[in-house]
Amino acid sequence: MASVLFRHCAVLITRSHPDGVIRDGAVLVKDERIAAVGVNADVERLCADDPLLDIVDCSHKIVMPGLVNSHNHTPWGVVNLAYTAAYGTGMDMPADMDFNQVIDEFVMAPMAWMTDASVHDLGLAGMLDQIRYGTTTTADANNCPDGLYRAAVESGLRVVLQPQMLTNIQLDGLDEDGYLAQAEDCLRNYHAGGNDRVTVAVHASWPWNCTTSLLQRGMALAEKYDVQFATHLFEIEVEKARSDAVWADQGGGIAHLKAIGLLDRRALFFHGTELTEREVDVLADAGCALVHNPELNAELWARVANVPYWLTTGMTVGLGSDYGQFDMFSAMKFAGLFGRIARPQAPPIDSWTLLDLATMGSARALWLDKRVGTLEPGKLADIITIDLHRSSGLVPFCDEPSWIVSLLTKQSTRLEVCESMVNGVFLRRDNAFTTLNAGEILARAHEWSAKFLSDYKQMLTSGKPWHKPVHALFSRE
Repeated sequence: MASVLFRHCAVLITRSHPDGVIRDGAVLVKDERIAAVGVNADVERLCADDPLLDIVDCSHKIVMPGLVNSHNHTPWGVVNLAYTAAYGTGMDMPADMDFNQVIDEFVMAPMAWMTDASVHDLGLAGMLDQIRYGTTTTADANNCPDGLYRAAVESGLRVVLQPQMLTNIQLDGLDEDGYLAQAEDCLRNYHAGGNDRVTVAVHASWPWNCTTSLLQRGMALAEKYDVQFATHLFEIEVEKARSDAVWADQGGGIAHLKAIGLLDRRALFFHGTELTEREVDVLADAGCALVHNPELNAELWARVANVPYWLTTGMTVGLGSDYGQFDMFSAMKFAGLFGRIARPQAPPIDSWTLLDLATMGSARALWLDKRVGTLEPGKLADIITIDLHRSSGLVPFCDEPSWIVSLLTKQSTRLEVCESMVNGVFLRRDNAFTTLNAGEILARAHEWSAKFLSDYKQMLTSGKPWHKPVHALFSRE
């Protein structure tokens, strides 16, 4: 593999701190790692005699760490279609919907429809968007993990595969033992499979659609392989109210999770929208991590997490898009904007912190901070560039560090990257994909979406659900 030099960077952001910004900087990549970072003249001297050096002219580009998306379901763009099929409302949730109906029609039904083939194709379409808009690492929580793994390998992205387990319905004939066996197979085959771009975590879909036994056995499996245990938590107001009522004798939902051993340094919780400050303190004291997903939380439930408070506790906090069609530049903007609107008395989240949430914060949340999240020698070469000549969202531009980061985190959404590199391999070069055929991928995604919409309407009309209920949500089993 030829060495690559990102030369004469107009602005080089090595980390989310004013001291991490270099004007006329350079990054030298050898094999899959960063070999040198610094002022252009100093770095160029290190590779002046390399006849095979691949040079990227960055004189009109921002060069920065690839964004890290710490919660995502890349194939789930089809879920958006469920809303349209059922109510003709797009993403707007009907106000009078019963909670069980929401979960049943808009979460469980699409999961039951998915197959390895559809997850591969739709996941790859979601990953295409992630690459285009700056993400180089994404966590991906889904059923049909074999199809998702193939998409991850094919995409070139760094992916934390989170095979989804649940027991309240039966999917693909899997029961509790079957899900745990599938998760362990993924850990054996994919986590230690020789491809360091793909790692695996244990993932229970939601504490309230799993038996206590599955949750505890899942945590034991995570301990056995020394990986994370991930689950959704308190995204919806009614979810928190019901869980607190069901486990009132234990002190509420969070106390219940603590009692069964789920609050641990390896616990990664998505959302946390309805957590109280006291509950956040409990999670922080236990060493848990939280991932904020502002766009989908606001879109579906009109709720915003108290991230300003989370950040005061010293807890590891990451940022996620939740869907493959949402992007991390938008996530940064909405995290700052929605937090300010929802909690005007709290100090605003500053631009450097927003950038940190989308880089090192999310890398810490996924246990990848030793590998990615900053541009420094020895780290894996996950790098993106943004062409100032093609990015109208970065006007008016000046090279003052705080101004640059403010533009990136508070003004830009769906900011298309010029270059994207993962593990020293270009996934985009000069605003074009290098390894993926976007036209073919999107054509397959459109075919699957049309099939889902047709199948879903037919299912609703027939009144015969695709999935078989096993036990109620919020079961004390």
